Amino acid sequence: MSEEENYILASEAASAGKIVFSKIGKNLKTEKEAQMEEKESIAKAEESISKVLAHINIALKQIKCERVIEEKDCLCKNWDTLTKADFQDLMSAGYTPENYQKLDFEQDSVFESLYFLNKKISVENMKKAGERALNQIEEMRYADGMYAQGYQKVIKYGAAFYRKSCLIGRCEE
Repeated sequence: MSEEENYILASEAASAGKIVFSKIGKNLKTEKEAQMEEKESIAKAEESISKVLAHINIALKQIKCERVIEEKDCLCKNWDTLTKADFQDLMSAGYTPENYQKLDFEQDSVFESLYFLNKKISVENMKKAGERALNQIEEMRYADGMYAQGYQKVIKYGAAFYRKSCLIGRCEE
């Protein structure tokens, strides 16, 4: 990861009340109760989590943050298996105020890893792309994190762009 990417990771982790590992194997608690042949899978998931936590803690040291993220600061569960109790746990996790050194960089060099794809698109295709963006928000449950933070009302926007044209779709719950 670049210096900027590590900084973003560390600055977000520094103040996180709880970190969610939703893409590392299955629910570890369920796996630990599962059959013996799954032990290797559990070990791999735990090793992955350990590596990620080690990376986060190194990144925290690089920004001179004293916080150390431990497994108790994490929720290790697939996103689609989170329960109402898990969301309650996330909502009550709060915010951990931490001090750290801000990254000094030139404005022009920020987010060098971003790229843009420019292809021709009709107005009708822009509408379809905007609808697909809104559907993706629902399918991938992107708003769940906002609800987990305690927001009661979330407005979702899907955007499609082509040159100087922009179409914005809106979904309000």
